[in-house]
Amino acid sequence: MNGLASNKTRFYLLLAAALLFFPVTWKLALNKTLDVHQQLKDNEAKLSDVENNTPEQMALVEKRLTYLNRMLEGETSGEVFQNRVLDEVSSLCHQKGLLLREMPPMTKTNDSDYLVETINIQIAGSFHNLLQVLFELETPRKKMNLISAHFFVEENRRLKQKQLILSLYIQTLQEK
Repeated sequence: MNGLASNKTRFYLLLAAALLFFPVTWKLALNKTLDVHQQLKDNEAKLSDVENNTPEQMALVEKRLTYLNRMLEGETSGEVFQNRVLDEVSSLCHQKGLLLREMPPMTKTNDSDYLVETINIQIAGSFHNLLQVLFELETPRKKMNLISAHFFVEENRRLKQKQLILSLYIQTLQEK
């Protein structure tokens, strides 16, 4: 009993217990607290960056939006859109060695608030080349709203051959 009574012995026992329980304390509480504190600092820094750059980003987004609106308004005429589609499709057909079989006049449908213009195009050729043309027309940079694509086989009675045909429907939607 005399050994535990001295302050020096108690201090060493307390120090040994603290060293034994420090890894457990670190794992359960201190490590997570320091991680959360670091995340808080990082999030505050990101928030200040976003707050400082917001007006510039908003101005950039508004400028881009006005540019896109001007581009869309520039194609209000159906003939301009039809000519653009014809130029695009005919150049792709020429590159791939395909035959542009048919492009009837554009149909216009009036809804209560919208004008819907639809163009039907039929292209004949090999499946691989037709698929490449379809892929090219669906890319966002072409700015064409492809509604439907349908493959079918038609027999050419004059040549007594079967042809694979791709029928495309391209549509525009405009407010009145």
